[in-house]
Amino acid sequence: MQSKNILLIGIMTLAVIVSGCGVQNSEEELTTTPRNGSEEAMSDVAYVDNVDTNVQKENEDVEKPKETPMPFPKLDMPEEELEEYLSILGISSYSAPEEWGPMYVGLDWDNQDENVYFNSAGNTVLYKADSGRRITLGFENFFLDNGWDNPSIVYQTYDFSIGAGFNTYATESDYQSVEQGSVEYKWHSRFEAIEMITLFAFEDYSVAVVYQLEGDYTENYEQVIEDLYAGVYLEADKAKLKLMDEFVASLEF
Repeated sequence: MQSKNILLIGIMTLAVIVSGCGVQNSEEELTTTPRNGSEEAMSDVAYVDNVDTNVQKENEDVEKPKETPMPFPKLDMPEEELEEYLSILGISSYSAPEEWGPMYVGLDWDNQDENVYFNSAGNTVLYKADSGRRITLGFENFFLDNGWDNPSIVYQTYDFSIGAGFNTYATESDYQSVEQGSVEYKWHSRFEAIEMITLFAFEDYSVAVVYQLEGDYTENYEQVIEDLYAGVYLEADKAKLKLMDEFVASLEF
């Protein structure tokens, strides 16, 4: 009986010790993590959020660089402005198929202004002529997004220069030696195409109506050019060349 009482007292004493330890641990947790600790932590979080908000606001306040306006190509041109360009070229009237769409100015390069243009890759490039002036006109339904289309009307002063890559269709000597409206066919190796060039040469400048034939003549372009001079048009370009003949014949200077 005595042994049982001793065992019971031992169990109760152990329970009290274990219970006391639990209370002690709980108190230690409370003392090591003060109430204002959680508030400080929340304050830190709020501060971080506030910093992020301020940074975002600062980024919004930074003025974004303005896109450089693109003066060319000039699509949907007012009639008065187009007439001014035509007068520079010396063209008083013309007749073009309705399906070609309105005429527009693709490029206007001179040695006075540095303008922004699209290049053939669709990028923007600053161009300024070394000397002289070059203007290209086209028709909106043939617009190729880089200031050039097919056909294209090219005005060029004889002293125009802007580096490599741009054809010169006439020289000063052509003014005296070439008949107005003369036609020449050339192989353009860069585009691998035959160009039909109708030239009008004046005292200070020339106007060339340029059409790139659409057929693939890479293998036999020399023979094709010979046939073209003889008046033999291949099926791939026959209809368009006929329209080109009619358009050129309608030009009045």
